[in-house]
Amino acid sequence: MSFPTENRRVPPAMTMRFKIVPPDVPASAVSRLLGISEAHFANCLADLLARGFPGPDATTGNFDLKAVEAWQDRRSGPSGAIVAGIAKDAGAVVAERPAAMRNG
Repeated sequence: MSFPTENRRVPPAMTMRFKIVPPDVPASAVSRLLGISEAHFANCLADLLARGFPGPDATTGNFDLKAVEAWQDRRSGPSGAIVAGIAKDAGAVVAERPAAMRNG
């Protein structure tokens, strides 16, 4: 026995319900994150690596997105407090302030 299919509702194909952000991304995605072209990124990569930029995975060639973002935060600091990856010791800052105030 056959059933008519004209009026039967066919369920829609499964759709993506949420976006998966891969932890490792290709150089093209990293270059967009840095706001430069992929060619410019390729030209700058050696200098970036020398400044502590995270290198690509040895197997896939992809870059760890969280490591790239952490490098950016260390470079400039989310609040500008960390420069070049070196944070000042809080005790040293407190000790320097009275002297700086006395010297005007």
